[in-house]
Amino acid sequence: MGGTAVCLRLAKLQLGLLLILLSSAACHNKLRTISALQVYTSVSMCALDSHVLNFLALLGGSLGKIALDVIVMSSNELGEVSEPSVPLRGASSTMPQKRKPISSKVILTPSKLLRAHASLGLDVMVVDFERALGPWHREWVAIPEAFVLAVGALYQASFALGSLMVNTDALFAIYALRDV
Repeated sequence: MGGTAVCLRLAKLQLGLLLILLSSAACHNKLRTISALQVYTSVSMCALDSHVLNFLALLGGSLGKIALDVIVMSSNELGEVSEPSVPLRGASSTMPQKRKPISSKVILTPSKLLRAHASLGLDVMVVDFERALGPWHREWVAIPEAFVLAVGALYQASFALGSLMVNTDALFAIYALRDV
C-alpha cells in the first residue's frame, strides 16, 4: 500500500473519530451515543466503553510503532527517512541541515496515554451490580480524553506520513551491508 493510500485511510479514520466525538458532545447525551455504538458494534452496554478505549489504545500503539520507526530511521546514523520540512519546525540550532522528527515525537505521548486509558476502561468494568457508585465516573475523563488524543495522533501521523521523504540511497546502502 502506497503512502497516499495510508494517508487517505488515516484521514478517514481521523474524520470518523472526530464525528463520533462531535456527535457525542453535540447531543449532550452519552446514553444516545453509546446506544448507537452498541447497535453498530453488537457489544453489550457495560463493556462498550472498555472496547472503545481498547480500540483507541490499539490505534495509539500502532501509531506509536510507526512513529518510533520514523524516529529511528531518521537518525543521523541511518538517515533513511525524514519528515516534511516546515520552516522553524524541527530545525536544529547547531546543525541547520538536520531536521528532527517532531510529529513522530508528538505521536509517542498520546500513544502511551491511550494505552493507560485502556487500562482504566478495563478497571471500570469491575463494578458491584449494575449501579456502582464510583468506578464508572472515571469514564467521564478517560473516554473524551482518549478521543482527543487519538485524533491528535492521527493528525500528526497524517502530516508526517503524507510527505515523508525516503532516502533510497541510504536504504540500499544499509541493505547492501546485510549481504556482507
